[in-house]
Amino acid sequence: MFELHHLSAQEQYDWLRRGEVSPRELVDHYLKRVGRLDPAVGAFVTVTADAARARADALAEGGRSAAPLWGLSLADKDLYDRAGVATGAGSRLSRGRVATVDAGIVEAVDTAGAISLGKTATPEFGLTSYTESLIGPPTRNPYDLALGPGGSSGERRRRSQPVCFRSHRVRTAVDRSVFPLRRPASWA
Repeated sequence: MFELHHLSAQEQYDWLRRGEVSPRELVDHYLKRVGRLDPAVGAFVTVTADAARARADALAEGGRSAAPLWGLSLADKDLYDRAGVATGAGSRLSRGRVATVDAGIVEAVDTAGAISLGKTATPEFGLTSYTESLIGPPTRNPYDLALGPGGSSGERRRRSQPVCFRSHRVRTAVDRSVFPLRRPASWA
């Protein structure tokens, strides 16, 4: 059975541009998928459903745009600040710290028209090669929940896509960390 997450990011963008799907429909689809899969996988530390829906509605009201990520859903790594959302960086020291301004990468994806669904798990300050923070459960490999996915963002190294995006098929913008190649999921 076909579902919206079966489309590539380019195909989703094309559908958005043609009006075959709305930003809100994509957001609702991914939020439902995250709600169903994430309790077992643990990829998200924060889901910002209300903000995502509001952003999707605002983008739609403004009319279709040529912005390169217009209407596409993504998630922020919990190392990057988004104003009004807690940034824990996987640490008890930062737990509950609510950002007052957006990080540069967050501003960039917002300007490009993307819609954030929330924050994805990271180990403390993104420093270790596996996603087991001190503030939440470990992120699991969606293909084998007994295994960890490897990497500072819970990444599957062999395919270079974060676990939250493989399991939920949410599209990502940029991960600027230097650690993603250290630990394949098959080692976890």
